Amino acid sequence: RTLAMLEQAEDYAKQENVERFSVSAYMERRPILEDSVYTDDIELSLESFKDLVMPANSSDKETKLFYALCVFKKLNPLKQEISWRRTGVDRGVAVIHYQTHLKIAARNPMYDGYEHGVIVQKQGDTLEVEIEGQYAPKGYNLVGGWARVYRKDRRVPVTKRCQFLEYRPKYNGWERTPWGTIPGLMIAKVASSQAHREAFPEDLGALYTASEMDQAGDKV
Repeated sequence: RTLAMLEQAEDYAKQENVERFSVSAYMERRPILEDSVYTDDIELSLESFKDLVMPANSSDKETKLFYALCVFKKLNPLKQEISWRRTGVDRGVAVIHYQTHLKIAARNPMYDGYEHGVIVQKQGDTLEVEIEGQYAPKGYNLVGGWARVYRKDRRVPVTKRCQFLEYRPKYNGWERTPWGTIPGLMIAKVASSQAHREAFPEDLGALYTASEMDQAGDKV
């Protein structure tokens, strides 16, 4: 679905020979929904868009793809609702703020709330326990995070469990980042983000939160 949207945006750019990106002009072909998150009329040259919102050394292709995703997902990069994060040479991913993630889900009429917390393990034991809250009690080790997202039209919630070691950053000095100072909160956000995306793929597909992507590549 995302690839098809990006291809449509590329076709539009070729047909119109655009050198300036205009949200309003593009959305004339795809009207903005009344409750859309992205409602601003922004017109920027390709170079200005790249300078303002793209990481250094981003290619024109990356810039166009990111712009197309902003349009289709109706998110404003100038409001820091979404950003492009490099994950390697000529590779990247769209990243949104965690609160934006929740706001998008809450707009869906089928949304019925969520729960999340951490998975802990008593020192010297192998039993993993899900608890509410975002820290490991004294005598317990933090091993992961969990989340459940509820929909009004489904009997069973979407549940996700994520291991801490799989998602913490791998670069030197990560201990001084939020992953080292508030690890329970970070891994709970990862589980919550994944559960919300699976529960609402039409709204949140291809959108990842920063906490999910901190483990990808070097520090950015």
